[in-house]
Amino acid sequence: MSKAQPKKDNTRSRSDRGILLFSLILIVGLIIGLVAILPQFYIARIEVKGERRLSEETIIRSSGIEQGKHILLYVSGDFTDVLRLHYGDVEERLLA
Repeated sequence: MSKAQPKKDNTRSRSDRGILLFSLILIVGLIIGLVAILPQFYIARIEVKGERRLSEETIIRSSGIEQGKHILLYVSGDFTDVLRLHYGDVEERLLA
């Protein structure tokens, strides 16, 4: 007579879910860290094109944007604006 073997179910075990969750958190953390430190996400040059009434320097000064700052520093507005990476405050200052 053979012993009955435990029934295997197709669901993941707790340890598999824990490893998956840890991996996901690690990947998201790595992406956030890279966005924060990589030089590609810092403003290197500001160009103004197509404006004839105001000087380029006046527009740049009015926007409040500075070279060397992180591009996400100027993202503002409500939750959807932040998700869309909308520069609400900068646009309002320029329109004023």
